Amino acid sequence: VIKAYPSFFLQDSFTKYVGWSLYDKEDKVREAAVKALQVAFATPNAPNKLGQFTKRFLGRITQMTGDVKCSVAAQSVRLISDIFSVDKESKLLDNDKVEESLAKIFDPLPAIRQEAARFFRTFLRSEFQGNQQDTSKINREKLNMVVEFMDCFNIAGGEAAAYVVDAMWDIGSSFLYDWQQVVDAVMAYLSIDSTKDDEESQKDQLTLGIVHGIMMKLNDKPVLPAALVEAKQGPKAPSKLNDIQKRAGLKAMSEQLASCLPDLMTKFHNSPTQIVWLTEIIQDMELPIYSEKQLDQWFHKLLDGLSKLFFDCTRDDVLQALAKTWHTLTTATFPMKSDAEKKLATVVKSLEGTKSRRQSQESVSWQRIAALYQFMDLNGHFWERLLTAVVSSAGGQAADVSVVPYVAKCGFYGVLWKIASVQKSSSIGDAAEAKEDIQQLLRHMLSMLAVRDANVECTMPLFLGTCDVACALGGAPVEALQIALKEDDLNVLVCAWEDLMNADPFPFAEKAVKDGWIYDLKRATIALCRLLPYSSGACAQLLTHYMKHPTILEVLRHQRSKVWRYEEPSESWSMEFKALVAVYTKYNESHGQQEEETYKAFVNLASQFAREHIPHFPVYAKAFKGSVP
Repeated sequence: VIKAYPSFFLQDSFTKYVGWSLYDKEDKVREAAVKALQVAFATPNAPNKLGQFTKRFLGRITQMTGDVKCSVAAQSVRLISDIFSVDKESKLLDNDKVEESLAKIFDPLPAIRQEAARFFRTFLRSEFQGNQQDTSKINREKLNMVVEFMDCFNIAGGEAAAYVVDAMWDIGSSFLYDWQQVVDAVMAYLSIDSTKDDEESQKDQLTLGIVHGIMMKLNDKPVLPAALVEAKQGPKAPSKLNDIQKRAGLKAMSEQLASCLPDLMTKFHNSPTQIVWLTEIIQDMELPIYSEKQLDQWFHKLLDGLSKLFFDCTRDDVLQALAKTWHTLTTATFPMKSDAEKKLATVVKSLEGTKSRRQSQESVSWQRIAALYQFMDLNGHFWERLLTAVVSSAGGQAADVSVVPYVAKCGFYGVLWKIASVQKSSSIGDAAEAKEDIQQLLRHMLSMLAVRDANVECTMPLFLGTCDVACALGGAPVEALQIALKEDDLNVLVCAWEDLMNADPFPFAEKAVKDGWIYDLKRATIALCRLLPYSSGACAQLLTHYMKHPTILEVLRHQRSKVWRYEEPSESWSMEFKALVAVYTKYNESHGQQEEETYKAFVNLASQFAREHIPHFPVYAKAFKGSVP
């Protein structure tokens, strides 16, 4: 109707009703009102006809870009873009409202991000409309404008660049496809000191973030981490580049980056996030470029830079990224692979020969070994060092508790590599030797748990590592390596788990830190449940903590339901009865306030078991033909 009779229906006496609908409590009404206004602003001479209306309701329209309903917010951003497109003379939209709407490109919901990206594309085109400059120069200026825009927002960790590339890539933003200009923009910032917290320093990091995002997109990898994106993903826009264009783009980007990566690693050597980006760029680039373009000198510089970073950095995520890059360089098929293998052998030799006179050196050494062990099977010297470190820690000789988590992690990776090597060799002698080594490692890890229960921050990774090793052996594909834990070993694990349950290592920490600890507790409980036989006393002891924490209750309830479903109901009842007996025994042995608390715990546990069984009683009666034990 508005399209057919714009002169009649675009009068203030009619449009005010649409404006009032923008405030409606029903989201469908608000969305319909916004869509009606999109039609209205698409009619000829709309800014003049809707001038008074826009001045009156523009604040509300801008406010709706943050609507609680995703579809309403997305359509509101589109409406702002429509107003901007047709409003050439009266300038109803001021810079603040334009910037506020463009900032929705950082929204976690993809539908809103996509509309904001389209608005951004419209905005950039309007800035260069009628410009007779060379296309590459225009693309460079657009890129600079986007970087300056991102720099206005305090979004940590380089997330701003990831949001922009993720949103603008699939809508055909030409400046992102100009590979030469993108890399030149990064090179232009090489002379700036990235350690200084100034405006230019932020821009060089943001520009590198754009390069990283482009490389991820060319390899069809997600740019945004899952933690930064809402779980509900809307329909994805079709990519403007086909597979052939992506391969050509990847080759062009690799060619441009090949000679500047060593300088970039030198520049960002103190910036962990940027180092991770650079390692991922190396993993994604076409490595044969170094041979094709005869860039041997630059490749050796790249290897030297990676080696230096590996021994200078101490953050776990950075070391893992560097180790993964080494793995990529030594497993990819390209002519200069042998150079990477020789350099990695030098790195491993340096780790092998590390003499830890100081505890801090020992901790960092194991941290690097753990990072490499995840991707490659280190030689026998490392297994001997591992056993020595575990034995000394089990004996209480190692004063530096920061070593223990990395030793535990190395133990798990080492066991996986030993299982894999036995699978390949299929030799009985190799299997027997490997089983003896693994049994020795597991025995000493359990001894470590027995003496380390006072330090819960150390106990948690050690506990998880021990459970992982035990699970790997319990389900080992080679029958000769399968090892089952004894009842005493299971009791050690349960006691260590109880220490973790009763500990509060971060009483004054932020909520995120405490939530991380709860998540680790859940992982520890799941790992323990995988190991404990239902008939063991250790399993019954585990159930005595059924009511301890909602997260633990969820895991243990799932464990009981598995027994009901796949075993016999009587197995579950026997397990629960043993748990109640354990709590009741503790009640009989307690005195005073502890006696009262234990009795209350016994009653609550018995009541909880009863409440969960009563709804299933008819099923039990049917299963046991009327005679329920």
